[in-house]
Amino acid sequence: MSELIIRKSMKSLLIIPFAVLHLILSIQQTGSCYSGHVAEFEQSLSDTLNLDLGPDPKVCIGAVFTLNENPIPGDYIWLGQGLSCNDCPSPEFTASSQGIFIITCILNTPCCSDTDVIRINVAPGFQPIVNILQDTVICQGEILSLGGAPSPGHTYSWSSDPAGFSSILSAPPIQAPQVSTIYYVDVTSPACIYPARDSVVVRVYEPPVLALNSSAQICLGDSVSLGNTMVDPDVSYSWSPNNGTLNDVTVANPVALPQSTGIHVYTITASNPGCTTIDFASVLVSDLQLTLNVPDTITICKGDSREIKVTVLPNGTLVSWSPLQNLQLSPDGLTGAVSPSSITTYTISSSIAGCSRSQTVTVLVDSLPDYLAVVPIDTNICLGTQVLLDKPVSQAPFDPTHFPDIQFAWEPSTGLLGTNDMYSVLVQPMDSMEYYRITTNGVCKDTVFASVNVIDPPDLTVSPDTSFLCFGESVQLSAMAIGFDSLIWTPGLGLTCQSCANPVATPESSTNFVLNAHYLGCVLSDTVFVEVQPLPLYEFPTPGMLCGGGTLQLNLEADTTGATYKWTSTPPFNIPSIDQPSVLLDVNGTQTIRFVMEADNGCVIRDSFSVQVTGVDLTLPAPDTICPENTKLLTAQASIGGGTYSWSTGATTQAINVSPLQTTTYTVSYLYNGCTFQDSVMITVQGQTPAIMFPADAALCPGDSIMLNSVETQGAVYTWTSNNGSFSSNEAIPDAFAPATSTTYTVTATAPDGCSITKSLPVTVFNASLSVSDDLVICSGEPFVLTATGTATGTYLWMPGSITTPTLRDTLFSAQTAEYTVLYTYGTAGNECYLEDTVNVTVLQGFTIKIVADPDSVVNAGEEIMLDAVVQPSQNQNGFTFEWVELGGDFQGNTQIVNVTAGSDSSVIYAVRVTSPNGCMATAQVQFRVIQSLVRVPNAFTPNGDSFNDVFRLAVVEGKATVESFFIYDRWGNKVFESFDPDASWDGTINGKEASSDVYVYRIRWRNSDGSLQVSSGDVTLLR
Repeated sequence: MSELIIRKSMKSLLIIPFAVLHLILSIQQTGSCYSGHVAEFEQSLSDTLNLDLGPDPKVCIGAVFTLNENPIPGDYIWLGQGLSCNDCPSPEFTASSQGIFIITCILNTPCCSDTDVIRINVAPGFQPIVNILQDTVICQGEILSLGGAPSPGHTYSWSSDPAGFSSILSAPPIQAPQVSTIYYVDVTSPACIYPARDSVVVRVYEPPVLALNSSAQICLGDSVSLGNTMVDPDVSYSWSPNNGTLNDVTVANPVALPQSTGIHVYTITASNPGCTTIDFASVLVSDLQLTLNVPDTITICKGDSREIKVTVLPNGTLVSWSPLQNLQLSPDGLTGAVSPSSITTYTISSSIAGCSRSQTVTVLVDSLPDYLAVVPIDTNICLGTQVLLDKPVSQAPFDPTHFPDIQFAWEPSTGLLGTNDMYSVLVQPMDSMEYYRITTNGVCKDTVFASVNVIDPPDLTVSPDTSFLCFGESVQLSAMAIGFDSLIWTPGLGLTCQSCANPVATPESSTNFVLNAHYLGCVLSDTVFVEVQPLPLYEFPTPGMLCGGGTLQLNLEADTTGATYKWTSTPPFNIPSIDQPSVLLDVNGTQTIRFVMEADNGCVIRDSFSVQVTGVDLTLPAPDTICPENTKLLTAQASIGGGTYSWSTGATTQAINVSPLQTTTYTVSYLYNGCTFQDSVMITVQGQTPAIMFPADAALCPGDSIMLNSVETQGAVYTWTSNNGSFSSNEAIPDAFAPATSTTYTVTATAPDGCSITKSLPVTVFNASLSVSDDLVICSGEPFVLTATGTATGTYLWMPGSITTPTLRDTLFSAQTAEYTVLYTYGTAGNECYLEDTVNVTVLQGFTIKIVADPDSVVNAGEEIMLDAVVQPSQNQNGFTFEWVELGGDFQGNTQIVNVTAGSDSSVIYAVRVTSPNGCMATAQVQFRVIQSLVRVPNAFTPNGDSFNDVFRLAVVEGKATVESFFIYDRWGNKVFESFDPDASWDGTINGKEASSDVYVYRIRWRNSDGSLQVSSGDVTLLR
């Protein structure tokens, strides 16, 4: 960071940069000079210098003073007499004799140079002697003398800045002012017609302000901060005693760590260049000891308690406990019995004279699940059975994640199935036993007991062991169950009773019947098997109405039981003796038939069913003979109406017309009531039909010819006509001709044997026209469009270029005459028709425009812009016309170069249209971003000399802004500051004195870069 040296007499600082600078200016006084650092200043590159040596001085002989006290950086050359140096920035001038001394200064910088001349008028006589105090610092309230002994014949006149002091004494006494002040003295004497002036700066300091922790209380071994003083960088701090109990004796707020009990006193001396403040802080140190008889963590079982004893020194010091829940305290508070139900931390505290101690004990609580009972607690089981010793069904299981360390152990091990370390256990004792389970979790333990009594019942038997039945037959079952109760047969389906000793069984299939009987709670069982022979298998069809002539299967289910079958019917049919016979239903009209079945596989079954059969008579005409390609009507007749017809040709009408080329058999089907009946007829084709062969392609382009027929039958008679009456002929093969329009031609031919035929031929004639664009005259570089339009659907081909669209787009860049030909194709595939046309394009010499602008793209609002329309390629511009416009705005001029002014929009586009003598035209446009004046007014500033936010001003964020007037008012409306400086700012002083922290009102009149007047007003907070 750069550093500046500023003389005390400087009231402003001129900085002329040679590049873009960003500066922060922070000023501090050292003796008669001020040192500063650059900060927060931005200045663009300056193209000119402003060397100013000030007004011409008037002095007497003996005067010594410095020229160019505020030098601009650069190389200096001084010309003249009385100078202390000729190449330094600020030489001293000594008035050694009377006269006018002309001093010339030449300043050179890397970018430019400047010269200034000063005339020094040295009058006769000697310069008055000035005795004045050197610049000094004092503390508020001190008294000092400003000058020295008076010189004979001299008169003195004192003044001050800020104003308010005056005196005519040579050494007037003053009491320290409230703020730093410059005192000026003007001295005159009879020996010199010009007065001499000098000044002294008296800088005033306030006594350092201290904020101490004057009476702190701590425990032995603890530390404490001795103050809360706001640190002043101009103040030095010193603490005593420096006995090692302070962490730093040179800071405003050190930390003290006394090593013994009692009162410790610390002294601070705070000094700035003008004042010293002394103050004291005391620390009372006490010793307090608190111990417990248990570690910081203990464990109990839920529901139990644990005793905690406290020892405190000094004896008799009160002790407090927290929390008080689940706590029983002794009268002296030194013993507590804790019994929390969940993990709890108890804090035991004590304090004396600002010293506090505390201890904590965390009580961990082990627990068992809320319900550990086992069921059954006392139970009977049958010999050989098992029982699960487990929780009651109504009791929800405990969550194992809540008891990760829980353990179980079952005793004794006799009859245990599986391990003995689970919550529940499965047992199968041979004799009565008592089992118990021990549960542990941490310090908790629980034991439960369960008794298991074993019962040995007598035997149970049932008869018969087995039985054979036909389906639907029954058998008596018997049981020997002396001493048993609660008899239950399963399954119960097919039994006359389920809980008696001797039920009758009628099962539908082979079944194992099981008898369960109870003896003192034990269940025994025995089984009897009843085999059931199935009946012969059959399933009659359910066809409803059947069709005559069809086949019917009498049994739909094949027999797997080994049965023999016998079938009869009414009326009688010849039916084979098998399980699934079929019969042909050959009947006329509607008839009902009954079928009877008898089957035997050891079990005999007899059954019957009936069906209704429908038959229809269907007839066609007798066979017939026709000529080839002639038509015959065929009509079908059904004995019963209401059905539908279906022909082998695909027709569904009762009658059809047929025209076979050869002998053909036609079949008709008749659908009635779900039944289909058929009949057929043969149509014989004989004789000779005259031959006619139309052309395969009957599509023509304009002017094409066609031959209507290419074959002839000898002796046949041909007659030709057309639908529009334009054609007739009796020739078998008429001559080829070219029809003008689409026409349908009809011919009738009759052979000598009387066979005849009539046919028609539609002939299509494609007629279309083509129109294209007129010949063109264009400028080079100018796009053009040629269009071809055909009256029929077709395709286009432009040459050169092989463009296949109706529209051709092209651009020619040199003067020439070009020929474009289009080929138009229409018609159908294989019958294409063609039309062709040509367009001539004459190209004149053209040009383009480039806009050269100054500035080129970014301007301030209100700034003038030079626009130049440059014709490319370069050529004689006689006869060229120019038209400039602002897009969306006004006409701007009709010359090659125009000057325009940017408006208030954020952007602007200027366009030019240039026309040459031959009529060719070109356009171009250029866009500018217009920077509007954007300002920001801060809402607060801090004039504390830290070089940051020290003044209040109008901040220009973008563009340009010039202040016309700058006013500041206090909260009562009094004007406290005004300025008409274009770069005005307020430093937070009123009449040279620091203004207090408060809210002030501002009103700033300023102009945009476009010259428009703006007003910014509001309030700003001054913070110190």
